Amino acid sequence: NTSVMGMVVLASVRAMAHGGLSIFLVLYMSEDLGFSSINVGFHVALLSLFGIPASPVMGWASDKFGRRVVIAIALSAIAILIFALLPFGSGWSFTVILALLGVFLYSVNPVMLAAAIEGANRGMEGSVTALIFTGQALFGALSPVMAGFLREGYGMDGVFYFSGGIVAVIAVASVFMPMRRVEEPA
Repeated sequence: NTSVMGMVVLASVRAMAHGGLSIFLVLYMSEDLGFSSINVGFHVALLSLFGIPASPVMGWASDKFGRRVVIAIALSAIAILIFALLPFGSGWSFTVILALLGVFLYSVNPVMLAAAIEGANRGMEGSVTALIFTGQALFGALSPVMAGFLREGYGMDGVFYFSGGIVAVIAVASVFMPMRRVEEPA
């Protein structure tokens, strides 16, 4: 099923970017920016806190305007915000970018899951959910190793380019990805 597998790929690659970025953001803040542990914790919390109220809003928007539009916009925003960390990776701009990144980073997941479930035949919802979470876990587990090699060789810029680049690719792919809604029999 191309609709389901397309969403599995999008969700998995998004998790890949998230996995590598999240771990190395902590090191970046601690080692490169010299943040205290409390300050690191505050900034990591921003990634989650701003996603909490954004999730129902994204769900509503995807119901009203369509899954594809919301997914493409959210993935594009994630890519742009990660790339924005290159010139604005410190100070207040860093804090604002992390807060904005939190709006999209977590809240696009339920929309991708909804799109995948809609593309599956009735009775396959559990299998589709399991596929999405398995793909995210697998890709999310691989990305810290890749991001670690990039940080060793190119510093944090390598991690930002890696994470932003793969999200930019799937943002474009989401525009063309098959998304269909399986109609219920009458």
